[in-house]
Amino acid sequence: MNAVLTQTDVKTACDGLERIAADLSMITDRKLSIDSFEVARAAARAAGLNSIHISFKLGVQRGKEIRHGALLIPLDAAIALGAWLLMMTDVEVQRRKIEGVLDQTLKDALQEIGNFVAGGYEAALRSAGISDVIVRSEGCQGVRPGSRPKFKYTEGTPIMVGRARARLAGGLPFEMLMMLPPIG
Repeated sequence: MNAVLTQTDVKTACDGLERIAADLSMITDRKLSIDSFEVARAAARAAGLNSIHISFKLGVQRGKEIRHGALLIPLDAAIALGAWLLMMTDVEVQRRKIEGVLDQTLKDALQEIGNFVAGGYEAALRSAGISDVIVRSEGCQGVRPGSRPKFKYTEGTPIMVGRARARLAGGLPFEMLMMLPPIG
Protein backbone atom coordinates (compact mmCIF):
# COMPACT_ATOMS: atom_id res chain seq x y z
CA MET A 1 0.00 0.00 0.00
CA ASN A 2 2.07 2.95 -1.25
CA ALA A 3 0.90 6.51 -0.83
CA VAL A 4 2.03 9.61 -2.67
CA LEU A 5 5.12 11.28 -1.25
CA THR A 6 5.16 15.00 -0.65
CA GLN A 7 7.92 17.10 -2.18
CA THR A 8 9.20 17.75 1.35
CA ASP A 9 9.51 13.99 1.96
CA VAL A 10 11.49 13.45 -1.24
CA LYS A 11 13.68 16.52 -0.72
CA THR A 12 14.54 15.76 2.90
CA ALA A 13 15.30 12.10 2.13
CA CYS A 14 17.56 12.98 -0.82
CA ASP A 15 19.22 15.90 0.95
CA GLY A 16 19.62 13.81 4.08
CA LEU A 17 21.40 11.00 2.25
CA GLU A 18 23.65 13.47 0.41
CA ARG A 19 24.54 15.20 3.69
CA ILE A 20 25.22 11.87 5.42
CA ALA A 21 27.47 10.78 2.52
CA ALA A 22 29.35 14.11 2.62
CA ASP A 23 29.82 13.94 6.40
CA LEU A 24 31.01 10.32 6.31
CA SER A 25 33.37 11.16 3.43
CA MET A 26 34.82 14.00 5.45
CA ILE A 27 35.39 12.06 8.69
CA THR A 28 36.86 8.98 6.99
CA ASP A 29 38.83 10.84 4.31
CA ARG A 30 37.31 8.42 1.76
CA LYS A 31 34.64 9.34 -0.79
CA LEU A 32 31.19 7.86 -0.19
CA SER A 33 29.37 8.59 -3.43
CA ILE A 34 25.70 8.11 -4.21
CA ASP A 35 25.24 6.97 -7.83
CA SER A 36 21.44 6.86 -7.71
CA PHE A 37 18.67 7.18 -5.14
CA GLU A 38 14.97 6.35 -5.30
CA VAL A 39 12.50 6.94 -2.51
CA ALA A 40 8.93 5.70 -2.13
CA ARG A 41 6.38 5.67 0.62
CA ALA A 42 5.68 2.15 1.85
CA ALA A 43 3.69 0.40 4.56
CA ALA A 44 6.48 -1.90 5.78
CA ARG A 45 10.16 -1.79 6.65
CA ALA A 46 12.51 -2.95 3.90
CA ALA A 47 15.11 -5.70 4.18
CA GLY A 48 18.69 -5.70 2.95
CA LEU A 49 19.41 -8.64 0.69
CA ASN A 50 22.46 -10.82 0.01
CA SER A 51 24.59 -9.83 3.03
CA ILE A 52 24.58 -8.86 6.67
CA HIS A 53 23.87 -5.15 7.14
CA ILE A 54 24.48 -2.72 9.95
CA SER A 55 21.32 -0.81 10.86
CA PHE A 56 22.00 2.70 12.14
CA LYS A 57 18.80 3.37 14.08
CA LEU A 58 17.32 6.88 14.30
CA GLY A 59 14.80 8.62 16.54
CA VAL A 60 13.13 11.59 14.83
CA GLN A 61 11.46 13.88 17.38
CA ARG A 62 9.05 16.62 16.43
CA GLY A 63 7.34 18.14 19.44
CA LYS A 64 6.55 15.33 21.86
CA GLU A 65 6.19 12.72 19.10
CA ILE A 66 9.17 10.47 18.38
CA ARG A 67 9.11 8.28 15.28
CA HIS A 68 11.84 5.94 14.17
CA GLY A 69 13.86 4.91 11.16
CA ALA A 70 17.21 3.49 10.12
CA LEU A 71 19.98 3.56 7.54
CA LEU A 72 21.20 0.11 6.47
CA ILE A 73 24.72 -0.30 5.14
CA PRO A 74 26.26 -3.67 4.17
CA LEU A 75 28.60 -5.01 6.86
CA ASP A 76 31.80 -4.76 4.81
CA ALA A 77 31.13 -1.09 3.93
CA ALA A 78 30.26 -0.33 7.56
CA ILE A 79 33.47 -2.03 8.73
CA ALA A 80 35.47 0.07 6.26
CA LEU A 81 33.81 3.30 7.43
CA GLY A 82 34.46 2.47 11.09
CA ALA A 83 38.04 1.37 10.47
CA TRP A 84 38.83 4.50 8.43
CA LEU A 85 37.27 6.61 11.17
CA LEU A 86 39.84 4.98 13.46
CA MET A 87 42.55 5.88 10.89
CA MET A 88 43.41 2.27 10.10
CA THR A 89 45.46 1.57 6.98
CA ASP A 90 43.80 0.24 3.85
CA VAL A 91 45.57 -3.10 4.42
CA GLU A 92 44.09 -3.33 7.94
CA VAL A 93 40.65 -2.31 6.64
CA GLN A 94 40.77 -5.08 4.04
CA ARG A 95 41.78 -7.62 6.69
CA ARG A 96 38.91 -6.50 8.93
CA LYS A 97 36.42 -6.74 6.06
CA ILE A 98 37.55 -10.29 5.24
CA GLU A 99 37.27 -11.34 8.90
CA GLY A 100 33.85 -9.68 9.22
CA VAL A 101 34.24 -9.51 13.00
CA LEU A 102 33.60 -6.41 15.07
CA ASP A 103 35.80 -5.92 18.13
CA GLN A 104 34.79 -3.39 20.80
CA THR A 105 36.86 -0.59 19.23
CA LEU A 106 35.15 -1.06 15.86
CA LYS A 107 31.73 -1.28 17.55
CA ASP A 108 32.44 2.05 19.25
CA ALA A 109 33.45 3.54 15.88
CA LEU A 110 30.15 2.36 14.36
CA GLN A 111 28.28 4.06 17.22
CA GLU A 112 30.09 7.28 16.26
CA ILE A 113 29.16 6.73 12.59
CA GLY A 114 25.54 6.51 13.81
CA ASN A 115 25.89 9.93 15.43
CA PHE A 116 27.06 11.38 12.09
CA VAL A 117 24.12 9.71 10.31
CA ALA A 118 21.66 11.30 12.75
CA GLY A 119 23.39 14.68 12.58
CA GLY A 120 23.43 14.65 8.77
CA TYR A 121 19.73 13.91 8.52
CA GLU A 122 18.86 16.57 11.12
CA ALA A 123 20.96 19.14 9.24
CA ALA A 124 19.11 18.33 6.00
CA LEU A 125 15.73 18.74 7.72
CA ARG A 126 16.78 22.09 9.16
CA SER A 127 18.06 23.23 5.74
CA ALA A 128 14.59 22.43 4.38
CA GLY A 129 13.11 24.82 6.93
CA ILE A 130 11.99 22.18 9.43
CA SER A 131 13.45 23.71 12.57
CA ASP A 132 11.36 21.92 15.21
CA VAL A 133 13.03 18.53 14.78
CA ILE A 134 15.68 16.61 16.70
CA VAL A 135 17.26 13.47 15.23
CA ARG A 136 19.15 11.14 17.55
CA SER A 137 21.17 8.02 16.98
CA GLU A 138 19.55 5.08 18.76
CA GLY A 139 22.46 2.71 18.32
CA CYS A 140 23.26 0.20 15.65
CA GLN A 141 22.78 -3.51 15.18
CA GLY A 142 23.60 -6.27 12.74
CA VAL A 143 20.77 -7.46 10.51
CA ARG A 144 20.77 -10.83 8.72
CA PRO A 145 20.27 -10.99 4.94
CA GLY A 146 16.58 -10.76 4.06
CA SER A 147 15.61 -9.59 7.56
CA ARG A 148 14.08 -6.24 8.37
CA PRO A 149 15.80 -4.00 10.93
CA LYS A 150 14.29 -3.69 14.37
CA PHE A 151 13.12 -0.27 15.46
CA LYS A 152 9.88 1.06 16.91
CA TYR A 153 7.42 0.90 14.06
CA THR A 154 3.83 -0.23 13.63
CA GLU A 155 3.46 -2.36 10.53
CA GLY A 156 1.13 -0.76 8.00
CA THR A 157 1.87 2.85 8.92
CA PRO A 158 3.51 4.98 6.20
CA ILE A 159 7.30 4.99 6.08
CA MET A 160 9.67 6.38 3.46
CA VAL A 161 11.97 3.76 1.98
CA GLY A 162 14.94 4.97 -0.02
CA ARG A 163 17.23 2.72 -2.00
CA ALA A 164 20.62 4.13 -2.94
CA ARG A 165 23.31 2.71 -5.16
CA ALA A 166 26.51 3.82 -3.46
CA ARG A 167 30.27 3.43 -3.77
CA LEU A 168 32.88 3.74 -1.09
CA ALA A 169 36.37 4.95 -2.06
CA GLY A 170 35.71 4.14 -5.72
CA GLY A 171 35.00 0.48 -4.95
CA LEU A 172 32.22 -1.76 -6.19
CA PRO A 173 28.65 -0.47 -5.91
CA PHE A 174 26.42 -1.57 -3.07
CA GLU A 175 22.88 -0.81 -1.93
CA MET A 176 22.09 1.36 1.07
CA LEU A 177 18.56 1.38 2.46
CA MET A 178 17.12 4.40 4.22
CA MET A 179 13.85 4.12 6.16
CA LEU A 180 12.44 7.32 7.61
CA PRO A 181 9.15 8.53 9.00
CA PRO A 182 7.37 10.88 6.56
CA ILE A 183 7.90 14.54 7.46
CA GLY A 184 5.63 16.40 5.02
